[in-house]
Amino acid sequence: MSIFLVGGGTVPAAESEFLAEVRLVAEERAELAGADRDSVTPVLWAIGASGKTEAAQAGLLSRATAAGIRVVDASAAEVATGTVHGVLLGAPTRAAALDATHADAERIRELVGGGAPYFGLGAGATIAGDVCIASGGEIGGVPVGPAGTTGEVNASAGLGLVDLCLEADPIASGTLPRLIAVTEAGMVPQSLAIDAATALIIGPGALRVTGSGSVWQVSAAERGVTVATIAADEG
Repeated sequence: MSIFLVGGGTVPAAESEFLAEVRLVAEERAELAGADRDSVTPVLWAIGASGKTEAAQAGLLSRATAAGIRVVDASAAEVATGTVHGVLLGAPTRAAALDATHADAERIRELVGGGAPYFGLGAGATIAGDVCIASGGEIGGVPVGPAGTTGEVNASAGLGLVDLCLEADPIASGTLPRLIAVTEAGMVPQSLAIDAATALIIGPGALRVTGSGSVWQVSAAERGVTVATIAADEG
């Protein structure tokens, strides 16, 4: 199954594909267990959905419920037993996303490694990599952004679902210069930044980008870094 990373907002094509994969995982597991695949109820673990839920996340959860998918939180028995069929993580900030997943990171890795699709929205996308930029806007006292962010850049362990460092909505958030700087400084591996209303889909075969924006690729080079973009297809 796939990992869906969205820079923010809604990407209908990616959301539909994610929900279809959640259902497919549930049906395939039911069939393997000798049950009727048409009678199974898919289970989606939604993290960071309590309290004030971002509009894009709320919309996706509503679509999941309308599609017959049961949405649960960390207290559900299916989470404890590893019988969840998909994972959704959305949070207002990456600090909130790291906090929401602190106790459950290993469980998330087990579920995704076992075939459950993952949907990271905004901050949920930024912490999906091996390393994430947790805070700070300076390297050696030199400002690298975003504007108004002080303190040394702090790289933290992410969920480890992909071997990348990720940023979300880099233009509006002003995080692209920082991502370039930390890549040049060798603090992170190859990095990607996902525009708003854009999804990076990591699954079998090549990476895919869908939505209305692009994915920025930042890679270390012999002299500095190289920056390129992957344009999204229609979706």
